[in-house]
Amino acid sequence: YQRRVHGGDDCVLGSGCKVLGNVSLGAGCKIGANSVVTKNVPTRTTAVGVPSRMVGGSKSANTPASDALVSSDTYGRIVSVTPAVEGMFGYTSQELIGQNVSILMPDPERSVHHKHIQRYLKSGQTTALGKMRKVRAVNKTGDVFLINICTSEYVFGAQHLFEALLWLASDDDVYMADFSI
Repeated sequence: YQRRVHGGDDCVLGSGCKVLGNVSLGAGCKIGANSVVTKNVPTRTTAVGVPSRMVGGSKSANTPASDALVSSDTYGRIVSVTPAVEGMFGYTSQELIGQNVSILMPDPERSVHHKHIQRYLKSGQTTALGKMRKVRAVNKTGDVFLINICTSEYVFGAQHLFEALLWLASDDDVYMADFSI
């Protein structure tokens, strides 16, 4: 048995992910935190879960990935979003950047999210990072809908950034809130 991983340029690997077997990672692919990859990941595609499944991507290397990604800082302020977030929630990137990420959550989640971040930063204990979860979200017009979310943390010295990969939930989605490697 040989383990060979062939990685494309600009791949992003989430913390705790595992790539098993003779697997190719296409250019610009993203692997979610704690995901287990056993199959090839095409160019500009995102793989999440255990075992991983493809949840976003494009058919052409010249087309940007269609993943909805939201990055936020330790205060919950949104620092970047992809165009897919604009389509999913109805806000422009200019409207979202600088806002608290809880703008995308209905109550009661909205009112407690910052407490969860602060508890994690103090204790290191998390119930969300690296797990796929089905959660409620709210768009600009106030409509509540279900999404799947997988959140990763990136630490650069003393700075923590959180990135959430979002995609619309369907009846076929497996609820994995209690799964942890």
